[in-house]
Amino acid sequence: MDRRASYYALEGRWPDAPFWARRRPVDWRAAAITLAPTDGLRRPGRAVSRGALGGAEAVVSPRAVAAALAAARELSPAHRVLGAMRENAPMEDKRLLVAVQLLIEAGALAVVA
Repeated sequence: MDRRASYYALEGRWPDAPFWARRRPVDWRAAAITLAPTDGLRRPGRAVSRGALGGAEAVVSPRAVAAALAAARELSPAHRVLGAMRENAPMEDKRLLVAVQLLIEAGALAVVA
């Protein structure tokens, strides 16, 4: 994923195209973690565009994003959503956490208190 991101970072044309928005590198190592493992996550009732998933798909595979969204169809603790992602993309926990936070920022997941 890191090598792919470095190659995609070389492309400067079409910066607003959804294809490249999903591939724009995200510095997940420097990101702050604000999500608690016990925070409840749920998908909102409205549909989210494919382009809105771009930040998360730049950090983890689309399969891992789909697993997170599937795990959050019903209210689930964040650690269960991360577990579903890890089954589909065995990566560092911080990388997975950042991807979930990006899904929250994009409106694809909502934190439920």
